[in-house]
Amino acid sequence: MAARSVPQLIADLKQGLTGRARATVNDAAAGLIAANAPMGAQWRTIAEVLIHNGEVTLARQAAQQLLKASTGADAQLYVASVFARTGMQQEALARVERVARTLPNSVGLAFTKGTLQLNLGDLDAARATLRDGLTQQSTSGQTWLALAMAGGLGHDDPWYARLRDTESRMDAAPALERAQYHYARGKAEEERGAVDDAFAAYQRGAQLARPLFSYQRGEDQASAHEAVAGYGASEGQRASSSPPTRAIIVTGSPRSGTTLVEHILTSHSAVEGGDELGRFGLIAAEVGGYSADALSRWCGRGHATGSLAALYGHIIDERFPGAGLIVDKTPDASRYLALLTTIIPGAPILWLRRDPLDRAWSCFRNYFLRGVPWSYDLEDIAHHFRLEDKLLAALRPIIGERLLEVDYETLVRQPGTVIPAIVAHCGLAMEPQVLEPHRQKRVVTTASVTQVRAPINTRAIGGAEAYRHHLAPFIRAYAG
Repeated sequence: MAARSVPQLIADLKQGLTGRARATVNDAAAGLIAANAPMGAQWRTIAEVLIHNGEVTLARQAAQQLLKASTGADAQLYVASVFARTGMQQEALARVERVARTLPNSVGLAFTKGTLQLNLGDLDAARATLRDGLTQQSTSGQTWLALAMAGGLGHDDPWYARLRDTESRMDAAPALERAQYHYARGKAEEERGAVDDAFAAYQRGAQLARPLFSYQRGEDQASAHEAVAGYGASEGQRASSSPPTRAIIVTGSPRSGTTLVEHILTSHSAVEGGDELGRFGLIAAEVGGYSADALSRWCGRGHATGSLAALYGHIIDERFPGAGLIVDKTPDASRYLALLTTIIPGAPILWLRRDPLDRAWSCFRNYFLRGVPWSYDLEDIAHHFRLEDKLLAALRPIIGERLLEVDYETLVRQPGTVIPAIVAHCGLAMEPQVLEPHRQKRVVTTASVTQVRAPINTRAIGGAEAYRHHLAPFIRAYAG
């Protein structure tokens, strides 16, 4: 076959994007990269699409093509962000530090650098960097929030006074920045033990964020119904021609302990790493849905489920080259589990459970970088939790013995009992280091970034109790 010209590759790329044809988009993008096509600023768009498609290698290459069109600081920082989002945080930090030497101090640069330092576990450096950025611009809500997550706003810290004094100047900031500022304020007030002030700050942040993220209860309910519709019991036990998977799937509601379990498992010598891959939607998109009917129609068009397992395996291999097991920690993956159980029946699945009130409070008080639309309203949280409870009940017979339910409270109270059960469920031999996951040096990019670096403890149990009177709307709605 003759090599395609750049105009033809561009036409193929556009056609693939219009038709949402993942393979066509990936193939055209690879051709443009190989041709060193003069795409200019459009390389950013191509890189973003490739990240969405799970094509880590191509995404990095597309980002670096951008540097051929522009060697400016913005392009350099964008390339660093692509490396960070595709699992190369240390490389991203090195790139940011190189760029920083050529630029004046700015809050944006400090936020980027400080966040990378925070994710890499260098809390002292992160706090210093973020504070330096806030001296440049005190109305950066995202920087205040990152500083709060790094533990830099203690009640006896002068930066708490600066945070409080900044509130009046936040009025002119965009809604998202104001929301992030109030979440930071909530964390600071909570650390001071000021229960009412903390709740008021979190509530204000949620009120500002909620209009920015659409949550429709009816859509959520319909999605939950579709997730299990038509699937029979013990789908996880049936024979399959799918290739073996490297994945251990860890799920449950956000703030239920999924990051802790990921940290425990990645401490094992046979597990290469873990991350929130967030790519189950790509498999559902290939099928045209995640119900049993959607899968049946897809197979009826001549497709084999093995190709879906191969796609998932490719996404894993892109992010984690090698042969070892990996942890795909994807909170709220319930909508995809019946489909995944059918196409990759060998994958161990762990579902984290936690006291509903503690979980609801933790979801409400945390700002989620990727947006969790139901987390900004206490009654919405209750509605979503009730749906998840019903889904778990429906999924138990579908997944069968591949499912292990892990109770967070029991895990942190009795790690010596629960952790060996987790390890055994994943087909692994027990190793002593999994009992001390905090000793592991690895990147953590979730809201649990500081918690998992401490020894396993029970401090989070009952954390919502002081706020019970504020959480009455959740309690009533969840009780039904």
